[in-house]
Amino acid sequence: MRDKLAVTQALIAQLKPDDRPGINSAMRDWWQNLRDGSGLRLTAEGYAVMRQLGVESYHFDIRPDQMTPRLLVQLDKRLQDPYFLKADRRKPWIEFYGSREALLANLYGDLSRFLENYN
Repeated sequence: MRDKLAVTQALIAQLKPDDRPGINSAMRDWWQNLRDGSGLRLTAEGYAVMRQLGVESYHFDIRPDQMTPRLLVQLDKRLQDPYFLKADRRKPWIEFYGSREALLANLYGDLSRFLENYN
């Protein structure tokens, strides 16, 4: 997927007309990084919109020792579908919005190993 603008437009279209933000506002508020080619990490507000719309998601717990800057970069570069990362020091987790990525992460059982081998 990896088309942040298309995802944002599709989400806006599903909201009630009175709740629809402008595209620029939604892009700024729903995504962690707006640079060209950046990943699809959602902000807390973007995550709330996905939950409000009932978009299918898949939860995956992350070991606290895996929460490193390298992991954040790998997530940003490799994941092709939106995701939300709760970077809690005690119990971090990720919510995948791509079933293929969620399935593979669960099969590996280790997020770092999955990302090293995922194209």
